[in-house]
Amino acid sequence: MSAIAAKVNGTLSGFKRKIKKEIDTLREENGKDEDFVDAKIEAILFQCDSTVVDRYATGDIARHWKTRRNGNWGSLYQIQQQVADAIFPHVELLLQRQVKRFEDVVRRVQGHTGFLQRSFAKLEDETHLDVELEPLALSESFRSASESFVSQVAPLVKEQRDSIVRHLDSFMSEEVQERIEAARSTVSNIYGRGTTYRQTYSVENFYADLKKSLHQSMAGHLRGQVGRFAMELSAQD
Repeated sequence: MSAIAAKVNGTLSGFKRKIKKEIDTLREENGKDEDFVDAKIEAILFQCDSTVVDRYATGDIARHWKTRRNGNWGSLYQIQQQVADAIFPHVELLLQRQVKRFEDVVRRVQGHTGFLQRSFAKLEDETHLDVELEPLALSESFRSASESFVSQVAPLVKEQRDSIVRHLDSFMSEEVQERIEAARSTVSNIYGRGTTYRQTYSVENFYADLKKSLHQSMAGHLRGQVGRFAMELSAQD
């Protein structure tokens, strides 16, 4: 019996080493992605910048000076949704890269589980003993668990858009609203020669500041978001 126990323990130890290696490899590959992720996030932030300029700044810069003097600019209507719609498809592609890596690991672990099942079946045949193992149940149990893992990932990706919107809601705080009101007041109080030029200069400065602060805020959020997502996938193992 000691020889059988040694074979069982040896088989289990080998299985554990393989699973640990898969998990370590997943985490290592996610860690090596840092430069790639940074480059992709910069491209995503360009979409964020373009949304501010194309959907808001350009229109307000083109407004008549009387319209701007009356404060009818800088509404930033639905900017949170506009930015989220512009960047999330690109964020989703970045996250799906990690999802595919996770699913590949799950498939390989399923293969290791099948090998473990066959090893126990072979051991039972060789020893002619009932070791009270249920290899089919083992395989089925992992298959069910892996399907559950994969099914939990899809909603996890979709939740990331809500996270972006919440962050944008937080960004559009009272402080930002106060900056808008201050900029409107500045523009409204511009009179005399060069009114249009000086108004335009003030509006451009406002949007340049807004774009810069939004860029910085989203950069921190997206890097943290991608990192947390990778950790959540690793935790599924």
